[in-house]
Amino acid sequence: MSLNKIAKFKAKNEPYLKPISDLGIGFYNLDENTATLQFQIYNDYGPLLISDENVDVHGYFESSNKSVSAELDLHVTDGMNGIVQITLDREFLQASTSTKVIGQLYIGLKNIDNKPEYNQTAVFGKFNFEVADALINKVSAFTKVEYIRMFDKLRDEIKTRTKEMEDDIGNIKTLVNEVKDAVTEGKADITKIKNDSISELESIANTTNTSVQQQASQAISDIQSIVDEYTTKLNDETKDKINQVNEESDKVIEAIKGNNVVTKSETEDWQKYKFTNDNGTRTYLTKGSFDNVNDLSTGLYETVGTEDAESQSLPSIASNAFIEIDVTESESGGRKQIYVLVNYNKRLFLKTIHTNSVDKGWMELTSTQEDTGWLPITIKNGYNKSTLPDYEPSYRVIDYGTHKRIFVRLGVGNLTSSKNVVASIPKEFNPYKIYSVGVSTIAKIPPKVIVSGGDIEFHPNNNDSYISTDYVIYQDEWII
Repeated sequence: MSLNKIAKFKAKNEPYLKPISDLGIGFYNLDENTATLQFQIYNDYGPLLISDENVDVHGYFESSNKSVSAELDLHVTDGMNGIVQITLDREFLQASTSTKVIGQLYIGLKNIDNKPEYNQTAVFGKFNFEVADALINKVSAFTKVEYIRMFDKLRDEIKTRTKEMEDDIGNIKTLVNEVKDAVTEGKADITKIKNDSISELESIANTTNTSVQQQASQAISDIQSIVDEYTTKLNDETKDKINQVNEESDKVIEAIKGNNVVTKSETEDWQKYKFTNDNGTRTYLTKGSFDNVNDLSTGLYETVGTEDAESQSLPSIASNAFIEIDVTESESGGRKQIYVLVNYNKRLFLKTIHTNSVDKGWMELTSTQEDTGWLPITIKNGYNKSTLPDYEPSYRVIDYGTHKRIFVRLGVGNLTSSKNVVASIPKEFNPYKIYSVGVSTIAKIPPKVIVSGGDIEFHPNNNDSYISTDYVIYQDEWII
């Protein structure tokens, strides 16, 4: 079963500059191995017959937040119908969250003989699509704090219930003591009454009257028997009550010892992972501990003064840095994502580690691009600058840190019918040949344009001739 979301688009090979095509499609930043773009490459005669053996098809994508992809290979899936496709990786989708992405295709014939005259490359029109933020990502920090508060309330509730049980145990012990005290006091009272009665009877019996002596002696014997019988009964009843109280007390104590303060049914839906300190603050990592960042589990952390970050291909962190670690698990595997935000220079880095221990290394998510602006190009070999607006001969370089993007535009007149170098740019911005076409005067075949070693060379059609008002305009861009 495949979950691929395939967006289909027709890409025509034609020499016309057109507005950017809006595909009217969108993907989400949690799409993984499913966000697929499919293109049918064709010209005026129908679909191109292509295969992975005779052409190379590449794509390049750039988000409006300046996140860019590498130069990506597209695979031929139906060569008879000119169909190629590519599946966007999740890292690029996440970096392009809530933005519009512009893309462009490049197709070139494979030059088996490696002869320059056989080189052919075509650049297709630009297109765009959107990358949206998945709904589940919109759980706010406030909601997370509410979960933490819920856990605090739970903890307080458990403490309260435990305290109540402890109080009950104390009450039970008090009750046992009171029973014992009552028995002791009762015995003392009975003993006192008995002794007073016997003492009084003994005084009465201290007489010469034989009858009185006999009656007093019998009364003393009866009192002793009554007291003995009552004391025995009282002792038995007291023992039963004390045993009953002790049994109930033992049950409560065992419940607490077994951690059954709250039943399992009440807690099975609660999250059981602690990702902050008890007061909601981040866990602080001591200086020099950044080397072990790969081993940390899910949570929020902070570190400071981490020179050893350089060993992990990160800049030295001279000030505070926040670290956030997320881990996912699934039947097919999982991954750990580590975000590091360096506060003082507002730079954000991401590392992805897969469960098979593949470490993707650090990637900077923030942009540090430098833009030269439009710089003038000097026209050569007798050509004149065209009077057309917006095509002032110039070039521009945008440095993204990891790569550079080169832009060239020019309009020229005083054309010749043979190939010639029209202008030049610094050759370090042209490390490989660029093949393209220009836009010429109406009724003229567009000339081929080759940019090599910094030289911009026009190759007009041999059957065309030009007059003073004819012109050629050229505009292109490439990545180095």
